[in-house]
Amino acid sequence: MNFKEIKANIIARDGLRCSRTGKVVESPDELEIHHIVPKSDGGTDNINNLILVSREANTQISNRVIGSTAGAAILGASLGGPVGMILGGVFGALLGKSVDDGDRNG
Repeated sequence: MNFKEIKANIIARDGLRCSRTGKVVESPDELEIHHIVPKSDGGTDNINNLILVSREANTQISNRVIGSTAGAAILGASLGGPVGMILGGVFGALLGKSVDDGDRNG
């Protein structure tokens, strides 16, 4: 699967929304693919380890495990659709730290 196909699959799963900020964007070009668990820490290119974030958010979280957002993305992906995104976001907010808490992986 090539880059465009991977991005299209993530958009089909998550919509045009930054997984870090929750902001909905108008164009797929405004989003970048981000690894939940960085490849440098053993993360894979499996779609379950990939989310879409805005360029600004990707710069801020580069090479970090996203914490609660990762849980939200995984839960949302497993449930699918808007319900998955809503429940994933709620559980993510309740369960864990975010990158702003300073958790780094490398």
